[in-house]
Amino acid sequence: MIIVHSFQVPFFWTDGVGPYIIEDGNRRDLPSGTTRKDIKWFKRPYPGGKNEAFKIDLDWEVQGSDNKKYSVALYEDSWSCNCYSYKFSGNKRSCKHIEEIKSSYLS
Repeated sequence: MIIVHSFQVPFFWTDGVGPYIIEDGNRRDLPSGTTRKDIKWFKRPYPGGKNEAFKIDLDWEVQGSDNKKYSVALYEDSWSCNCYSYKFSGNKRSCKHIEEIKSSYLS
């Protein structure tokens, strides 16, 4: 069995020299008699992929206009708020509390 770790599915081919695969743009010669069934491919994660150590998980407490305190949270790229406006915002998925945090801290 030939184990391949690459970003893309390896391309298997046989020429006058023998069987080989193209693995992330590079030729890798294989032992004679190797077939496509002998190759086990594992997808390598992209280096720019999300790393668990760098996940964003922030929250703020915002004073509402009715003297209530609301919680605004940012997890990865998703915002949330526990106010009524956010709950009923439908596809907009925002409220004045989220917009306040975005303009205050993230501009």
